[in-house]
Amino acid sequence: MSIADIYNPTNYRIETSASSSSNTKDRFEDLGVEDFLRLMVAELQNQDPLNPSDNKDMLNQLNSMRQIVSSDKLSSSMESIMLGQSVATASNLLGKTVKGTNQLGEETTGTVDRVVFEDGKPKVYIGLHALQLDSITEITDKPSDDGRQAADDMP
Repeated sequence: MSIADIYNPTNYRIETSASSSSNTKDRFEDLGVEDFLRLMVAELQNQDPLNPSDNKDMLNQLNSMRQIVSSDKLSSSMESIMLGQSVATASNLLGKTVKGTNQLGEETTGTVDRVVFEDGKPKVYIGLHALQLDSITEITDKPSDDGRQAADDMP
């Protein structure tokens, strides 16, 4: 994204209507720390030399930049922690009997025999049926009747 793109307000569309199309994306979400730095440098280069920015304004901008960087790092750290927690949770379900709703919307009960990561999210498998972690409603230590999967899950 060029600085001209950042300065041009017609390149950004902010939807305020509740009936807005979900395909329209707020372009401000695309702005990152590098874009903010480029915008600040461009502002400094283009300021009026006879009326430069006040030091207080500059410090406020630097403080804003630090807050953005800090928030960005915190978000990345939280995402990593959540992924690690999901991996640990899914791994701990191996060999346990779980009950939940599978990808077809059917209730499935059986022993978890594998964990697969799809799109960065873990799914547990009972035979051929995949369950997302948030669709599991019950977990027990005892294996299902046949030791692998429940009778209603047999092909």
